[in-house]
Amino acid sequence: MKKLNILILVTLGIVLSACTLSAPKKTPDKNNNQNTKQVVNTNNSTNDQYNQDSWQSLIAKNCLRFNDGCNDCFRSEAGAVAGCTKKACVVYQKPYCLDAESGEAGAGQAEQLVELGSEFTLRKNESAVVQNIGYKIAVTNFFNSPCPDGAQCLWPGVGVTLRHSLKGELKEGIDMTEAFGYKTTIIDTDYETFAKLKIQVSTNANDLSACQTDTDCVAATCCHPTSVVNKKYAPDCAAIACDLSCQVPLDCGEAKIACQNNRCVIVKQ
Repeated sequence: MKKLNILILVTLGIVLSACTLSAPKKTPDKNNNQNTKQVVNTNNSTNDQYNQDSWQSLIAKNCLRFNDGCNDCFRSEAGAVAGCTKKACVVYQKPYCLDAESGEAGAGQAEQLVELGSEFTLRKNESAVVQNIGYKIAVTNFFNSPCPDGAQCLWPGVGVTLRHSLKGELKEGIDMTEAFGYKTTIIDTDYETFAKLKIQVSTNANDLSACQTDTDCVAATCCHPTSVVNKKYAPDCAAIACDLSCQVPLDCGEAKIACQNNRCVIVKQ
């Protein structure tokens, strides 16, 4: 009996030894370790790579409105010096262009129809069209970060960005009040929510009515014109329908448009 017990114990020992030897050894997964390290590195990334000058290499030169990672900036034309708001930021984010963010000002909103010389109010991204001319103006942005007292700044820090358009041409700039032969007066604004405006024919005769021949001159308005301009400032009358009533000399054939002394004028016949 004693020999039997010894034989059983020896047999069990051999079986257990075989199991231990055949068990697979666990080896470190280098790929898993690498993946884990990559995730950790990604999560520990910071915005230290951006600073106040990063926009110069990341923003396209033809982008007129952009955020430099902290402040909103604007330049009047491609490649021009940019003026920015004066907010202080400890950490700068990635700069981005704002031109495509809002699309064309006034898109999807009803446009005001205004008369030449009348006062009207626009808010951001609202626009107005001057009746009988087709001249369009829109407010695209406000700036209200005055230059601190005693500091030297590239611009005052306050202004209204106006976008002018006529016959498919665009001009845009901060407080740009002269465009396409018309002058816009900013009557009142809080530089944050609204701007009260008035549009008139420019008083710069050299720019508006200069001519060489009669063919350089056209009516300044689409319907019942009482003034004339150089044809490069001609109104956009494609979508304007005029009545046939005789209200002014040009309507009734009592006057004609001519170029005299290098100026466009109305001459009675």
